[in-house]
Amino acid sequence: MLGLFLTVLGTIFDEVTTSIGKIAIKSKVENVFTFGFLSNLVCALFFLVLIMVRLPEQGISLWPTFLIRIVSETILSFITILAIVKCTRSTFGFIRVGTIPLLLVVDVIIGYSISNFQILGIVFVTFSLLYLFLNHGLDKRGLGLAILATILPVVTISLAKYDFNHGNSIELEQGVVYIVMTILFFIMALRSKENPFVLFKKPLVMLQFAAQALGAVLLTYSFNIMTPSVHTAAKRATSVAAAVASGKLVFKEKKIILKIVALVICILGIILLAVGK
Repeated sequence: MLGLFLTVLGTIFDEVTTSIGKIAIKSKVENVFTFGFLSNLVCALFFLVLIMVRLPEQGISLWPTFLIRIVSETILSFITILAIVKCTRSTFGFIRVGTIPLLLVVDVIIGYSISNFQILGIVFVTFSLLYLFLNHGLDKRGLGLAILATILPVVTISLAKYDFNHGNSIELEQGVVYIVMTILFFIMALRSKENPFVLFKKPLVMLQFAAQALGAVLLTYSFNIMTPSVHTAAKRATSVAAAVASGKLVFKEKKIILKIVALVICILGIILLAVGK
């Protein structure tokens, strides 16, 4: 019960971070590169501390896929930020759920089997998106970016799974990926004449970073005390629910009843996908 509570709370802080970043960019407090820097900085610091506290026994042996993953993760991070800015919060939240069934499709292609519950979960998630689309519940602004931000994680997650299964240290690879992305976004922010560290003086940016850090800590701790499937279901379900809530309360989105119906169907699908393993 504690793990579930912390997962929900951590995911809500994630949504707060995203909403603040969206507001900050639209009000020109920060640009997309600073948003990317702040988004990756927390994870970079976390894995850096983890590596220093617990030296990895393994190193990085699969350099080709590792380098491809760094490039893919950087592109994904940039596209995701653009999608957050361009899309309505509920549209982005619903579309991003599609990563889960896409990963299952990849598993089937490479020879893994999926359960009947997972097939039913894919049907539920797909139906929720079709229900929204046919009833004009998905705003088309930035929709292409949201779809890209949904498809690309299939590539990055598959690369990560391959690396981890073939000898690369999880802590070291994750740490290097986030550190490289943090540095790249920092350089791009400077090139766009914006110093992220100077922006820490602004309350909105400081609040964004604090929410990001707190969310990351809560989600990491809850992951360690829960089974992965339940944690994934709780995080995904809360994420799309939080996106619908912030879309209505913060960004004044319309058709809330339609989105709540789709949300219920989508959450049922997420639960089936997670527990049907």
